[in-house]
Amino acid sequence: MKKINNYLDSIKAPTTVMISPTDSCNLSCLMCWRRDKKEDPNLKKTELSLAQIKTIIENCNNLGVKHIDLTGGGEAFIRKDIFEIIEYVKKNNMTCSLTTNATLLNQEKIKRL
Repeated sequence: MKKINNYLDSIKAPTTVMISPTDSCNLSCLMCWRRDKKEDPNLKKTELSLAQIKTIIENCNNLGVKHIDLTGGGEAFIRKDIFEIIEYVKKNNMTCSLTTNATLLNQEKIKRL
């Protein structure tokens, strides 16, 4: 058992973890990979729940991850809970970035960011 524990202690966590909050998008760009999917990517049945994302964030924090990148195949601001996710990352002492097409941003959201 000691050998296993020594091995686990020597494993280094990544500094950044990418989480895809959604594949849903408010646009349908001609060059987007989402157009080639057989199943409609706007269906939310495969989207991680807020609880699942929070668990991932907690696990990342426990491993020593420093940065969470919220990106993926969709528009992050489609999620009604995106600010809760961002705040949870910060609450867990990590920095956060996200990818957006910016079409759903308004002055209130920009100020909040």
